Amino acid sequence: KKNYSKTSYFGVVYILENVSAELNQKPSSAEFIEALPNNFFHGSNEKILVAVFDYLKKETDLYPAVPLNALIRRIKRYHSDNFTNSLPPKQTNFDSNLDIENIVSCSLNDVTARLNTFYVEKGKLNKDESEIFRNVNVLVEYANDLKDGGVSRGLYDYFNAHMIDLSKEDFYEKYHHNLDYLIRLLKKGIAERLEIEK
Repeated sequence: KKNYSKTSYFGVVYILENVSAELNQKPSSAEFIEALPNNFFHGSNEKILVAVFDYLKKETDLYPAVPLNALIRRIKRYHSDNFTNSLPPKQTNFDSNLDIENIVSCSLNDVTARLNTFYVEKGKLNKDESEIFRNVNVLVEYANDLKDGGVSRGLYDYFNAHMIDLSKEDFYEKYHHNLDYLIRLLKKGIAERLEIEK
């Protein structure tokens, strides 16, 4: 559709912008697709492709070819994350005595302990970096947004508020994997405590 075409390059299927295009330079990778911010994945598949191709041409030196399977996985994960983060109204009728503040606070404490044990003590993050994750509030801000109704910005935006000079490329190379893992632990802890309290 829309004049796009498919080609295979070293065993990976890529989408090209038009039927006459040939893949003869280094294309983007699955890691590139994973590193794109969530705002690329709003809207229809056609809009997503236009945005990704536009970014490839204007912001990178990579050949404008999109790895098909990596794109599909990222779109599915984006939509499933949105689904799991928002319970239908009929399921939100919790007991009025439910202490959301305490549930989020306890889950945040668990994640902070994990941050200390597996990242700081093992030298994966230095003290300044761990402070940005922990006390200078990336995790706290994220937890508060969850508690107050939902997350409306990407992980880079949370981090960049405290490291203004940090580029997106450096964030995704140095911090995204760790932060994404800690956020998933936070959500899991909150979900488990909600299940116990129900």
